[in-house]
Amino acid sequence: MLQDSGVTFLFISHHLKEVYEICQTVTVLRDARWITTAPVAGLSRTTLVEAMAGEPATGHDGRAPSGMTAGAPVVLDVSGLTSDTYREVDLTVRRGEAVGLAGTSGSGKIELAETLAGLHRPAGGSARLEGGPCRSAMCAPRWTPVSAGCPGTATSRVWCQV
Repeated sequence: MLQDSGVTFLFISHHLKEVYEICQTVTVLRDARWITTAPVAGLSRTTLVEAMAGEPATGHDGRAPSGMTAGAPVVLDVSGLTSDTYREVDLTVRRGEAVGLAGTSGSGKIELAETLAGLHRPAGGSARLEGGPCRSAMCAPRWTPVSAGCPGTATSRVWCQV
């Protein structure tokens, strides 16, 4: 093995599955600062995520957050929204839901979020805000950034909350 002969590899990734499969030790840097260095075998996924994010990790099991029922009122209803970079987007957002748009670079996720924030006009489709017509600029005050991934990477994300 290369490790036995003293060879060291520097593996940089945010893909945690690969980190746990490949690495013996992990170092977390955030905002150009050293956060921690620890053996991977003794580091729980939650602890690693918290070190990377700088805030407590919350588990998500696919269920609605407590206090929010499946029958919560619809605050944003998008139907057939289309532009040069995305096509026929249908999206329903209920009060209290956190919405994530994910995709590869060029998939249209950023343009869709920007359209809903009032920066672009869609070529087709419609959006209704709290039951009434939503002109893009009207949606803007309702959308608040929650967090963002690594812009321009294949796995960048845009997160918004209504």
